[in-house]
Amino acid sequence: MSPLEFANPIPIGGSMPQFIRDSVSARILTGIGIMLLPLLGLAAGALLGINSVNGNFKDVVEAVRGEIEPIMAAQIAILQAAMPANDYLIHGKSAERDKFAHLSERAEHAFNRLATGSFDLAEERALIGSAHEAWRQAQSIGETLLALPRPVGGVAAASGM
Repeated sequence: MSPLEFANPIPIGGSMPQFIRDSVSARILTGIGIMLLPLLGLAAGALLGINSVNGNFKDVVEAVRGEIEPIMAAQIAILQAAMPANDYLIHGKSAERDKFAHLSERAEHAFNRLATGSFDLAEERALIGSAHEAWRQAQSIGETLLALPRPVGGVAAASGM
C-alpha cells in the first residue's frame, strides 16, 4: 500500500466540488451542515406541533369560557337579588321592593340565557334546571318577606330569613 492510499483510505468521489475536496474547513462545515439538517427538521416539526396544540387549547378555553360566563352572571344576579330582602328586614324601606323586582328580572334573564346556552350534557342542563327551581323558591320567600308590613324586629321576618 502506498503512503498516499494510507493517508486517505476513503476515496473522495468526483461528484464533490473541488474546493470541498481540497479544504479541511470546507469538509468540516459540510459535515456540520449535514448533521444539523435533521435538527432543523425536528425544530420545524416541533413548531408545527406547538401551533396545533396552541390552537386546540384556544378552542377549549373559548368553549369553557362560553359556559362559565353565563353561569357567573346568574350567580351574581342571584346574590344581588338576595340583598334587597335582607336590607328590607334591617331598615324597612319600601324602595327595596322595587330593587328586588328589578334584580329578580335580571336573575330570570340570566337563567333564560343559561337555558339557551351551549350546554351539551344532560347533567349540566339538569343542574341548571335545579338551580332555577331553587331560585324560584328563594324568589317566592323574598317576595313574602318584602310583603311584611313591619319587618324590622319582627319574629316572622327573622324566621323567614
